[in-house]
Amino acid sequence: MFLHLAPNPLVHYRLGFVIGKKTEKRAVRRNYMRRTIREVLKELLPQNFSFDIVIRVHKSFYRNDFNQIKLEVEGLIGRLVK
Repeated sequence: MFLHLAPNPLVHYRLGFVIGKKTEKRAVRRNYMRRTIREVLKELLPQNFSFDIVIRVHKSFYRNDFNQIKLEVEGLIGRLVK
């Protein structure tokens, strides 16, 4: 999982996701990955975090891997918020 960050002039953050068909062929699972990451980020980021964030996912995951993905996202964001 890779994270790209750029400042924005707004008073809140914006999220973008890149999950290609090579990573996961089923749209249902790609949407699950987006929803999962979005929910983890809602818990971690302050509302006034004024950046554009794009997350590129290179490895497929599903419900069994939720805790591992949560830790990975927390590690990525933990370095940014400090």
